[in-house]
Amino acid sequence: MSDSLETLVKKINNWGVQRNITTLGGATPESQMYKCMEEVIEWFQAEHTLEFLINHRGELQHECYESFEYEAHSEGIDAFGDILVCLIQAMRLSGVSMQECLAHAWNQIKDRKGTMVNGKFVKELE
Repeated sequence: MSDSLETLVKKINNWGVQRNITTLGGATPESQMYKCMEEVIEWFQAEHTLEFLINHRGELQHECYESFEYEAHSEGIDAFGDILVCLIQAMRLSGVSMQECLAHAWNQIKDRKGTMVNGKFVKELE
């Protein structure tokens, strides 16, 4: 059975402390967010690899395409995970929890009205 989100966050926080991702080790929320930006770039690279494969699948042998598609998908999952690890470390270093941040974000967006238009969320004016 998979660990709960709460358990995983605790494990990731403990992992960071054990590896000296702490203020004593020189880590800051800013340094973790910089690392997060690097991970976001890796996600974009994985996503664009998958997009390229989808757009060129007719030019690739079927077995080759499936192998690359799986690899790109796996790299995307890995990148999302790395992004979350960096965010969790930045939150810990800032003295806030993921639950606190998500609850705040939810309270900010829960009553927003709007819709996606051409790939962007457009808020409805009140």
